[in-house]
Amino acid sequence: DIPTLLECFETLIEAGNTVIIVEHNLTMMTHADWLIDIGPGAGNNGGRGLFSGEPEGIFNVEESVTGHHLKRYVENIK
Repeated sequence: DIPTLLECFETLIEAGNTVIIVEHNLTMMTHADWLIDIGPGAGNNGGRGLFSGEPEGIFNVEESVTGHHLKRYVENIK
């Protein structure tokens, strides 16, 4: 379903819409223009803004579990 969703989102964006997605799928994250990472954990262990910016910037955030997984994912698809 990811390719179908990406196509729908791209159509919305091309029509001038803003698309905000709450997502953990790494493929989806690689298509983002901007990421916001809240963590480093869930519940009482999370809730802090760790990162906000262009996706490749998250690779340098030590506390970001998302950043570590996304960096490894991007390195493996190249």
